[in-house]
Amino acid sequence: FSLSPSVQIGAYANYGDINLWQNSDLGNGAWSGNGWGGGVTADYWTDNFYIQGLLGASKFAGEHQRTIKAVRALVDASEPTADRDANTMVGALRIGAPFEAGFAYFEPQITATWSRNDQLRFSETGASGIGNLTYKNRTTNYLQTATGLKLAFPISLHKKELLTPSLR
Repeated sequence: FSLSPSVQIGAYANYGDINLWQNSDLGNGAWSGNGWGGGVTADYWTDNFYIQGLLGASKFAGEHQRTIKAVRALVDASEPTADRDANTMVGALRIGAPFEAGFAYFEPQITATWSRNDQLRFSETGASGIGNLTYKNRTTNYLQTATGLKLAFPISLHKKELLTPSLR
């Protein structure tokens, strides 16, 4: 939705499907979950500057599984399971300054993406003996940054058509 000739806001929805699997000599583990989310976007630009932003959140739910292999008479084989939930948040910001120099366009860019993953507490059932585990809440935060330069070479095909190959 355009708020002005140089400002737009938007919304998005997303769906994610997670299939994690880990294998070791003592047993295996998996988490199969899916979830929905969404968020908002915003853009501001002039002829030689732009800033783009995004904020969003998602909720995932699914089944956690482990396979415990028997270890002689010490540990019985079992397959504990649990319902497992996680919430994620994301924020992203991109700033760029495109300009023309001769027959090429140059666009220096800076990008930062932050994500927060909240894995909620859960307890397993189904293991023999004392093999059921209880996992506490866990939060992880990630920040990824990048700087780069986009180089583009516009090629006029017809009066109203322009092909613009680019390299970043």
